[in-house]
Amino acid sequence: LHCEAPEEVSAQQRKDRLAALIMKCLEQSQNFHIEGFLRFRAREYREELDRLIQGAMEAYLLEKEYLEFVQLLQRFVGAQIAKFDSVHIRILGDGQAQLLNDQGRGIAYPAIEKAQVKAQAQTQPRSIAYEDLMISALISIAPRRITLHLQRLEDAQSYTLQVIRQVFDDRIHVCLGCAMCRPDTLL
Repeated sequence: LHCEAPEEVSAQQRKDRLAALIMKCLEQSQNFHIEGFLRFRAREYREELDRLIQGAMEAYLLEKEYLEFVQLLQRFVGAQIAKFDSVHIRILGDGQAQLLNDQGRGIAYPAIEKAQVKAQAQTQPRSIAYEDLMISALISIAPRRITLHLQRLEDAQSYTLQVIRQVFDDRIHVCLGCAMCRPDTLL
């Protein structure tokens, strides 16, 4: 109840509303039956708590499923034969990513080419489908080392890079200062 979103009613506000309901009930009668009060007069309060509990349970189950999925991907990557020793991911200013080899050239591999073709076909500059394809391509080539070249440190917080970091764990290295990191460098 203390971790709800800002637009939700705060715990203190819920307590104040419940206290007001109790005071109103006590003004009307000297007898106070807790179970009856909760069942009939505090129905909205109970419904709100039920809704919050349901939301927390759903969030917990989603998080659990996500962690299981990441663990499955980790096992899959661990079982894969590495098709590349090193892959560089360069995050561009618009959030798009380039997958490059050690010489700074795009990697020619069917899964990556498929991701790039689909990304170019998208009407939006950045789409979830492209991000999923990039993760899929990385998993299929299972590089031994992935270097993330970021123009800004906040780029590391993107959902896609968080998934890549979780799946590839100790294979990930972050670079913030080479030629591939600088936005003015054309590769």
